[in-house]
Amino acid sequence: MQQQRSSGYIRPHQFTLHVLTRALDSASILIGLYISLTLYDVTMSQDYLLPVMGCIALFTVFAEYNGIYQGWRGEPMFDEAWRILLSWLMSFAMVAFCVIFFSSELSFPQKSIQLFLPLVPAFIILTHTIKRLLLAILRQQGFNSRTYAILGANPLGKRLEAALSELPWLGYKLVGYYDDRAEDAYRRLDLKGQLNGGFDELLIAAKQGKVDHIYITLPLRAEERISQMVLELADSTASVNIVPDFFTFNLIQSKWTNVQGIPVVSLFDTPFREFDGVIKRIEDLLLCAFIVPLICVPMLLIAIGIKLSSRGPVLFKQKRYGVNGEEINVWKFRSMTVCENGNDIKQATKMMLALPPLAHFCEEPL
Repeated sequence: MQQQRSSGYIRPHQFTLHVLTRALDSASILIGLYISLTLYDVTMSQDYLLPVMGCIALFTVFAEYNGIYQGWRGEPMFDEAWRILLSWLMSFAMVAFCVIFFSSELSFPQKSIQLFLPLVPAFIILTHTIKRLLLAILRQQGFNSRTYAILGANPLGKRLEAALSELPWLGYKLVGYYDDRAEDAYRRLDLKGQLNGGFDELLIAAKQGKVDHIYITLPLRAEERISQMVLELADSTASVNIVPDFFTFNLIQSKWTNVQGIPVVSLFDTPFREFDGVIKRIEDLLLCAFIVPLICVPMLLIAIGIKLSSRGPVLFKQKRYGVNGEEINVWKFRSMTVCENGNDIKQATKMMLALPPLAHFCEEPL
């Protein structure tokens, strides 16, 4: 599916847009200070301008460090808003520290400061949100678009294409798929209408500037092959992205960490780490204090129902492992027949029922 690459009208002015964004952020800090002072009849003076200039300088540094002025396509606004708030609090805290400990003669009205502190990030987040909305409208009209190619005609590549197609405001246009592998139900899908060739054809297109982004969706076991491809694609202007197929793992409880800059995906982790364990214990006790009184009557009814419906105890005890591998007992309402713990435990098995004819049910009284 070869498409004409559109350079867009905004792309040549990306640097100007970034400079304008920084200027608007600085202006938001000044406007926030002016409003905070004016509402409480405080005259703007040099005593207030010097600290606020320090806030502007520090916010620019922290914002750059937190990646606020980098590309945001595909990133939720909530993440950017959180980084804006964090950058502002860090810069404000440093300036406030310097004013308190090194400029004891300066005094600031408390009410103005209380308004100034939340007003500034609100203004900055608002301007960034408006910028996103305006760019999204332009991209939906075909301006400032980006072309991308997927290296790997597999289910992961199709999943990526579907995800990007649901976000037209990102301005991403698919050039096509590239894959050298033989057609296979699990390795390479039948995408003849979208398959533009193999890696050699992709390399040529990238060097000719026809592709802005390349997403590699090949399986992780093709590490050496991917490394060689990335090395060859480095001699082009395309942005190369690797999409690891983590869908083969259960990532519900996963999180990203790093070890000396090395990215690590934690698939399973314990929540009981030092101080976190204390917080978890306090949380459990507080929740139990509120929840147990509410569910005591339903639990009593469940216990009576279990006792009347089958023989055996109401509660079922299972052995589990807690902190540091310590063996603990977990009590549950029994929902099956009694089966004690042992070396040979028979799990639930599928049971086929011989149902009588439908007419039999019709003859039974309701």
